[in-house]
Amino acid sequence: MKSFKFIIILFINFCLVANIKANALENKILIKINNNIVTSIDIFNEVNYLALSNKNFREIDDFKSYQIAKNSLIKQNIQEIEILKNFKELKIDNKYYENLIKNYYKKLGLDSYAEFNDYIEQYNVDINTIKKKITIEVLWNQLIYRKFSSNVKIDKEEIKKN
Repeated sequence: MKSFKFIIILFINFCLVANIKANALENKILIKINNNIVTSIDIFNEVNYLALSNKNFREIDDFKSYQIAKNSLIKQNIQEIEILKNFKELKIDNKYYENLIKNYYKKLGLDSYAEFNDYIEQYNVDINTIKKKITIEVLWNQLIYRKFSSNVKIDKEEIKKN
């Protein structure tokens, strides 16, 4: 009799659990770039970041936003790989970073760092993600400048004429 009750309780629990909707985002490895991987969660987070930083991005359909986010992460990973070939680490001076983050939130129309933190929380974006993106952008620009600055010739007289 005990085993029959146990089976009935087990069956009822199974039925209850089977009817609950699971809204979990499945995390799959989608792309591998050298030793870096891009997962479906990474792309989901990138969509949130892009929506945060560009109001027009919110109006793009899901498939296109997915493709843009995926390409953005591929580009970022390639840049990071190249940066680490030329710099010891992904790091910039804190004072320089604070100035850049201030410009970043001013560009979004926000007045303070606290307001910026509230704003990014709405999009489920971590401040470290933004810091990493800014760092990669700055170091990438430095790398490009180092490599190609000797090839750039500026004709000041031509600029004055125009």
